[in-house]
Amino acid sequence: MKLDGAIDRIQPSRLGAVGAGTIAAYGLWSHRSLDAFLAGESAAESLGVPVARMRRTTFLVAAFSTAILVSVAGVIGLSD
Repeated sequence: MKLDGAIDRIQPSRLGAVGAGTIAAYGLWSHRSLDAFLAGESAAESLGVPVARMRRTTFLVAAFSTAILVSVAGVIGLSD
């Protein structure tokens, strides 16, 4: 069984919708906290943003959106 993936085998609209939808939903859901991070972590914490939780949540969203995109597109660059 060959496990190589390629972006040309999937529909671009499907890939874009999954990736952009996940990231946009998170961005819209937590835009105020992410805006507070633009001023720095100490400023965000003084504004009441739970810094550790936001950092962990942002990391998990990035990891899961990457996993979704890889599961849709397949692994790229793997050859026998």
